[in-house]
Parts: sequence; structure tokens; C-alpha cells
Amino acid sequence: MNTFRIALDEVVGRQLTRDGIVFEDIAIVRVFIDGKDLLEAVDFDGALICFDELKRSMSGLGNYLIFTCACGIADDGGWEGVAVDMTDSTVSWTMQAGSRALNYCFDRTGYVAEIAALGKKLASSALPLEPGQVVFPDDFFPRKDSCSIDGQKRTQTKDDTSPLIP
Repeated sequence: MNTFRIALDEVVGRQLTRDGIVFEDIAIVRVFIDGKDLLEAVDFDGALICFDELKRSMSGLGNYLIFTCACGIADDGGWEGVAVDMTDSTVSWTMQAGSRALNYCFDRTGYVAEIAALGKKLASSALPLEPGQVVFPDDFFPRKDSCSIDGQKRTQTKDDTSPLIP
């Protein structure tokens, strides 16, 4: 099992350059897997974490745009989402990063606790969180399971072009 930790990096009094974009006086989320900062790993240079999508990933099985290009346009960085699977005790990520297929498995209790704690910290931070806006890929398929619309459970398939959420 992999270890999962996240941290808020407040960029104040210094500059942070991601994919040729210079940031200062902002905050970003960093994800550490097995103690290593993913944003510093090969194939993640120029990436940023979409905290809203990371937070949504706690809700269960689906495809979440947890990583995006520093400019906020996921297609620019080749990001297609992280397939998240959950059991009662684990959270698994499957994703492509560059030419590599990556698979991670985390303790669900720790995963949820880390995200919840960072959410509280973000609520008290005065710095804007980057990316400020995210443009999803045109063909992004966010959910692989079903969700409820107007009280009716519905399953969406990849070929179904109608939105799950009106």
C-alpha cells in the first residue's frame, strides 16, 4: 500500500515557475506519495493539483481531473483524469503520466482525513489557490458509475452524450 499525504504550499515572498508560468502570492496543493512530491516527479513538471476534483474523489468510483496543466487547460498537459476506485478500506488511483501508466493504492481513512484537513486549512488561507480556473478536456468523461438526478439513479456510458447533471 502507498502512503498519501497532501500539503498546502503558500508561495509568498518567492516565485514558483510551472510550465513557464511564474506564480507568486498564491497557494498550491502538493501531493506526496510514499514521501515523494508528485509535482517534482518526471511527467508531472508543469502540473498543478485541482483540489476541488481531489475533494470530489472522496465520493467514490469515477474519473477525476486531479491533475491539470499549470495554465489550467488540462489538454495542454495531456491530462485525462485519474480513475479512482474505492473499497471500504482503500482508494486506488490509475492514471497516465506522460508515457507511464501509474497505479497507487491508499488507506481510505488516511486519504479522506488528509483531504478534509487541507480543506479546513484552505478555508482560512487568504491566498488564492491555483489553478484558479480549469478547462476540462473536450472528451472528459467524469464518472464511470451512476449518480442521482432528480432522485432517480442513472448510469451513464461513454457513448451517452446527455449530461448526468442538468
